[in-house]
Amino acid sequence: MYIETISPAQIRESVFWLNRARQDGGAIYSRYTETDDSITVQNTTISGNRASRFGGGWFDASTGLNTWLYFSTVNANRATEGANIAADAMRVVNSIIANPLGGSNCRTALTLEGVNVIFPASCGGGIAADPLLDALRDNGGQTRTHALRRNSPAIDAAPDDCPLTYDQRYFLRPIDGTFDGVARCDVGAYEYLAIAAPVREPMPLTEPLIPPTPTRSPPVARADCESFRATSPRDGLPNGVVTFYWDAAPGATDYRIVIFNETQQQVGMYSVAAPATTVSADVSQGAIGGGISFTYEVQALVNGQAVCRSSVTLLRESPNVPPPAPQCGNGIQEPGETPNSCPNGY
Repeated sequence: MYIETISPAQIRESVFWLNRARQDGGAIYSRYTETDDSITVQNTTISGNRASRFGGGWFDASTGLNTWLYFSTVNANRATEGANIAADAMRVVNSIIANPLGGSNCRTALTLEGVNVIFPASCGGGIAADPLLDALRDNGGQTRTHALRRNSPAIDAAPDDCPLTYDQRYFLRPIDGTFDGVARCDVGAYEYLAIAAPVREPMPLTEPLIPPTPTRSPPVARADCESFRATSPRDGLPNGVVTFYWDAAPGATDYRIVIFNETQQQVGMYSVAAPATTVSADVSQGAIGGGISFTYEVQALVNGQAVCRSSVTLLRESPNVPPPAPQCGNGIQEPGETPNSCPNGY
């Protein structure tokens, strides 16, 4: 699709799939020519497209900050540079950009607002974690979508003040996908566990859902997630006190460790202020319960908002068992028995 506009343009509840371009913009090539114009892509999936040079998913040649990617999913597009997105001035809000093919995720850093899942981290920030997307298929509605798999970091990740009432399929938003009693919108075009909306809610195409003036946007929590990762433990969860370690996310104000059991129920949470990159916690059976495997997630926070996540799943180590007391007298030297402990013979 080629978009050159002198008035606001919107694309909503759509899918761009298996398109090709000889040069730039496999699915979308866009630019606006007036400073008060805007281009908004909302509740839309851009997947499996290809360009020979820049922007396998979307190439935007605009120079202002009035091009918006809003609650959308851009996944598995191919290009030499900026496989998913090539843009110098694009605002990305509560979206997923993931799994580029052939080149970097984004050609340059984008302006990220709200909460975005960016995997791998080459777009200037966001949650650097695999969004756990299913293959593009019919998940209901009139267009194909990438469903979110269980435990996706995109589930319930958008800020509390979600302005949308349905996703790309016209399925209701928000839904409490993490079962914590609070319904929040999911990041991207797909709402996990959503049901079909009884009636579509028409919105005028002449009025963008988000303000086109960059200065009206609220300040955004930011941290550098590129090098952020959980580093220890990685080979087993002790049955006692453990110290968790992680690589810092510059810009974070706090860190939080959340522990889940094998049924993905939260069983522990510990916090520490930056710049600390360790925290010790009791993870014994008495503290977090029994089980074979556990997942711990390290979250980097900016002013209380989680902006980076890194998780590790571990098997629980066996508890420390003291050696048996010497039995002496049965004629066999058993572990722990010495001439001093058995003066009358083994």
